[in-house]
Amino acid sequence: MIIALGLIGVSVAMSMIARRASEEARIADETTNFLLSIFSANDPEQGRGDQTTARELLDQAAAQLRKSSNQDPVVKVKLLDSIGESYRMVGDTQQGKDLVEEALHIRQTQLPEDKIAMGDTLTRIGDAESDLSNFEKSLQDYRQALQLYSEA
Repeated sequence: MIIALGLIGVSVAMSMIARRASEEARIADETTNFLLSIFSANDPEQGRGDQTTARELLDQAAAQLRKSSNQDPVVKVKLLDSIGESYRMVGDTQQGKDLVEEALHIRQTQLPEDKIAMGDTLTRIGDAESDLSNFEKSLQDYRQALQLYSEA
């Protein structure tokens, strides 16, 4: 009897792990497909070839992501965070911050249980605020992120 219960428990645990792995694979596939669709603009047969700038690709990605209403929220926040950080890297900190703030709003309203990811997003916002010389706001964001990390 005890062995049977143990086997059932192992079976349930394995099923949960498999489901989680399948979900992670789906999210990775959706993210990859989105990014590949953006970079297809750099294909010489479909776009302007090597004349497309990184900024234009980011603009295209942000526009496509914002008009996509049926995007999985987990995928959308990952993309918003990544594209926002990329904007910061090309020197458009304000545009990057705006996208990361969108990601934060989605995390707070649709994914509030993921405190680590929310803290990471707040840290990105704090970095952007610091780049924009908004040091008090940056400090608030970092403190809020630290609070979330300590709760997780």
